[in-house]
Amino acid sequence: MEKQTVYVVMVNDRHSDPQAIPFLDRGNAISHARSLARNYSAEHPEDFKEDENHDTWEYYVEYSCEGDRIWVVKEEVIDS
Repeated sequence: MEKQTVYVVMVNDRHSDPQAIPFLDRGNAISHARSLARNYSAEHPEDFKEDENHDTWEYYVEYSCEGDRIWVVKEEVIDS
């Protein structure tokens, strides 16, 4: 068994169920997260707040004043 690194885009929006979207590439995960957040914040771009380079996540963005957010976490999984 071999370990595999995955990057999971976590979406927490008060209008839908939480989502977890896995990616094998960090850049693709962050790009997808940023694109989703920009689409969700289109009506209120002033609420768009990004943060990178944190110990807990690879990327984080809030896109509404109510705390809707998307973040990317790095995880190790076992590839069987």
